[in-house]
Amino acid sequence: MIQTATTTTSILLMLHAAYSCLHYRTIYEDMFDLQLKIPIDIYIEIGISFTLLLINELMTMGKFQTVTIQADHQRLDAPTYMTRNFDIYTHRGKFM
Repeated sequence: MIQTATTTTSILLMLHAAYSCLHYRTIYEDMFDLQLKIPIDIYIEIGISFTLLLINELMTMGKFQTVTIQADHQRLDAPTYMTRNFDIYTHRGKFM
């Protein structure tokens, strides 16, 4: 429930920042012919929305698992008769 709320809030914040930037651009271009500088509040709004999205994704992932290196693991090798598609190079020289 809280993940849906944070996702919705962050997406709405991003849409609002995009609309604010477009609105500011139309007003600015009518008044001045100089290069447009985006206001700081739009940067802050985008930063908050990205942070909310990141926190939401980390919350929905669940518990992190530890990564350990074990010396007794076996190396997995594919048999030579079972090749993958990306191991075969496809180019014009193949037809010659």
